[in-house]
Amino acid sequence: MNWEAIGAIGEIVGALAVVGSLIYLATQISVSNRSARNAANQELFNQWASNVELIGGSSEKSLLFIKGLSKFESLSQDETFRFNCQMHQVINSWERNLIQSKAAEIDNHWIRKQDWVRRRIVNATGFKLYYNDAKGSISPELCKLIESEIGKFDGWTPGRGHSANET
Repeated sequence: MNWEAIGAIGEIVGALAVVGSLIYLATQISVSNRSARNAANQELFNQWASNVELIGGSSEKSLLFIKGLSKFESLSQDETFRFNCQMHQVINSWERNLIQSKAAEIDNHWIRKQDWVRRRIVNATGFKLYYNDAKGSISPELCKLIESEIGKFDGWTPGRGHSANET
């Protein structure tokens, strides 16, 4: 066997090694992306559960949220503060989810669920009054989304369930 044949065999072996390395790398990237998506969806689930606890974890919290959305002007100073804290938490979760959805890390089910809830909340009278005071602390991208939804959907109504055909 001459040196040219040995060199050709070496090049073929090297090319196969490169192809094998690329396949391994692609597999690892896919696994990593799947893990990142799963982590983002888990974080969203945890945020959702936290918001449910914050708003509906007790009768007092639920009544405050309902009163804040439907009769904001009648809130006492203490109630206004607590309602604003609830809304800040909700807004923060919307902003985090907006960032994650731009990175395509969130399952569409979570996006649809959040969209349905947000569209009703932003059309409630109390939210609009809250928003007028708070929008300076909200990201411009979320403000644009909120403003595009105000007036286009039914407002939030206490006890109204989620209809499967409403998205």
